[in-house]
Amino acid sequence: MLLAKFKAYIERERLFSADDQIIAGVSGGIDSMVMLRLLFECGYRIAVAHCNFSLRGEESDGDEQLVEETAKQYNIPLYSVRFNTHKEAEKQGESIQMAARRLRYEWFEELADKYGYNKIAIAHNNDDTIETFFINLIRGTGIRGLNGIPVTNGKIVRPLIFAPRNEIEEYACNNCIAYRDDSTNASDKYLRNKIRHNLIPRFKEIADGFNITMTDNLYHISNTATLLYSFIGKLKKEAISPQGTDCFTIDLNKLSGYTPSDYLLFEIMRDWKFKYLTVQELSRCIEAKESGRQFLSSTHTALLDRKKIIIAPKKTSSFPKEQITITSEGTFTFGNFIFSFRIIPREKVSTLKTAPDTALVDADKAEFPLIIRHICYGDAFHPLGMKGTKKISDFLIDAKIPLTDKPYQTVVTHKGHIIWLTGFRLDECYKIVPETRRILEIKIDRPNDTF
Repeated sequence: MLLAKFKAYIERERLFSADDQIIAGVSGGIDSMVMLRLLFECGYRIAVAHCNFSLRGEESDGDEQLVEETAKQYNIPLYSVRFNTHKEAEKQGESIQMAARRLRYEWFEELADKYGYNKIAIAHNNDDTIETFFINLIRGTGIRGLNGIPVTNGKIVRPLIFAPRNEIEEYACNNCIAYRDDSTNASDKYLRNKIRHNLIPRFKEIADGFNITMTDNLYHISNTATLLYSFIGKLKKEAISPQGTDCFTIDLNKLSGYTPSDYLLFEIMRDWKFKYLTVQELSRCIEAKESGRQFLSSTHTALLDRKKIIIAPKKTSSFPKEQITITSEGTFTFGNFIFSFRIIPREKVSTLKTAPDTALVDADKAEFPLIIRHICYGDAFHPLGMKGTKKISDFLIDAKIPLTDKPYQTVVTHKGHIIWLTGFRLDECYKIVPETRRILEIKIDRPNDTF
């Protein structure tokens, strides 16, 4: 009965073809041993891959021995590996379960790539996917975690996921399939076992056909999630555009009219590791029109700039705080920049037009000492030719300077007032006027770079 269902499920879901080369992940437990037999009975070209995680001493070695004997009996290739899982978990700061899972799947992928297998069969069953639903429900994963375990994921295929555990046990008994019991499955130390031993049985007492109902629920949730992420993917293409190196802009106008707006924005920004609470606060600032606010994830920075959000990777280096004081004419090095200062009589300057690397300043308004420093939060100046003051951050946004470069932008100041946003604009208060007698020429050079 199970064999017929297995064949029908594979055909309906188009999981395998006659040409596929399949690695079967076999632990020695009942699910994987039954899956191996079913794949063998179907005549697929298969090989066995077994991981010994060295977690249960002689018990783990017994699992390995059974898998080796079964592969030999079926006359199919066997690949086996032994991991020091405790050491690996400690090294990576993971739980034992997470480390084992990562090691297993990484090794399966390596085998597939090395030996030309295009499918990796994993023996999750229907009860496993229902248990995963409740695990994710408790952990609060949202809709992404509530559609159970996927049938396929890249090379990974789960051909037994339709079958409830009791049908697998019945098939193993009727066909005299040897398998090993993992003693840890009896312990309620792990969340999955607590759900398996305590929660699921109560649901089955309350509702007849519980597995069937839950399978239908998971199917509908999966379709809902697929539809939702298809819609979000379409919005991403419309709203997100590259800006500079590794930076992106989210056009908020493209997202207007959709509710709940904070959840939609979270789904768009989660690729950059932003948490929901952070995006909620960002959404509040959007509604309050609090432009200029910055928000952080573990990997990125988001800057709210009126009707757009600028996303950029976080710099790994520390924010530059140093500054230097200029007391006379001469050449000075600041970071990667070379500054030169010289005073020129007004009559010797034929034109006031300058390149971005040069500023001409009224020397009597900008007397030494001057300071060269990096920009600071809240810096503002009166850009030459513009009306009123403007924040440096806003000016640089308008100039389309990548967010990651802004903290390293320099200014020249006089008594706390910004004279020159280097490479961009002079302050209106320090411009050359007809009464100017002496001109301070400031030049900046950054080798092998341009403004």
